[in-house]
Amino acid sequence: MALDELRRQIDVVDHEITAALKRRAGIAQEIGRAKASEGRPAFASDREAEVLRRVEVEDATPLDPTQLKAIFVEIMSACRALEQSLRVAYLGPEFTFSHQAVLARFGQSCVPVSQSSVHEAVNAVAGGQADLALVPVENSSEGPIGETFDALVEGDLCVTGECYLPIRHTLLGHSALDAVRVVYSHPQPLAQCRKWLRENLPAAELVPTSSTATAAALAAENDERAAVAPLEAGQSQGLRVLAENVQDDAWNRTRFWVVGGPAPAPTGRDKTSLVLATPHRAGALHAALTPFRDFGANMTMIHSRPFRGRSWEYLFFIDFQGHADEARRLLEALRELCPLLKVLGSYPEAD
Repeated sequence: MALDELRRQIDVVDHEITAALKRRAGIAQEIGRAKASEGRPAFASDREAEVLRRVEVEDATPLDPTQLKAIFVEIMSACRALEQSLRVAYLGPEFTFSHQAVLARFGQSCVPVSQSSVHEAVNAVAGGQADLALVPVENSSEGPIGETFDALVEGDLCVTGECYLPIRHTLLGHSALDAVRVVYSHPQPLAQCRKWLRENLPAAELVPTSSTATAAALAAENDERAAVAPLEAGQSQGLRVLAENVQDDAWNRTRFWVVGGPAPAPTGRDKTSLVLATPHRAGALHAALTPFRDFGANMTMIHSRPFRGRSWEYLFFIDFQGHADEARRLLEALRELCPLLKVLGSYPEAD
């Protein structure tokens, strides 16, 4: 078929897509008015998860499910903005991986609200400066991020969603690789690239910074400096790529929690996060874990943190598959065994 005819067909399809988007946006506005009359917020984690899961099983070949999902994230973002501008607090500044996660999860039509720490991101929601926060929970290479767990224990907000961001680290600078004497980055990326840096820049000094964006700014000041940072952070500082994919784990991912907003209803594919403390005696943790086996709950994470104010005692953070509303007997059994039990939230499980 001739190129001109193929382009004509594309134009027809584009017109159909635009018309369908117009209809969807109009319905979204009606939904927004209905929510406003009932005093309900624009963002609903369980409903958005339902839409994306339905989209993922659609056959859109040659598009793959990931591409189709990304398209619908932006469609929902634009339609949601017709109801309400969604403000999302995150560990900034701009161009960090947390910033990338906000845009990947909530689309370009949300309003990212940069904060200087995880605690401040959570507090921005509690104080009304943001509707939600998106905060890192754990990395597949370096494990849990303690500040996030501490912030959730100390506050009253619930976890209402999760998402995963593939982490691809880039070495950025002005000069050639063999001229680099100092490498800046946040402690987590430095740890995730430890082996690569040791093998390729054994004499370079590794300097931790408050964020990858700050690292890029520092690297831009001197030709002997480089930064491990997202590509966008380097581009914002006029840096060039010295090496791509410098992370030690090719499947490196960071998991994020959505904090704030309404508690999601069960979707049939959920996860619950909780924190508990056990009596300070032999076998107490084993006893506390037994109900998960007895009630058939699959734990997907367990992590310990020091119990502040109690020397050499610990809090245990646990994720299990299922919704708290459907695991009442399990939670009742845990309350009988544990002097402290707090459900941090139940939310749709991300793939």
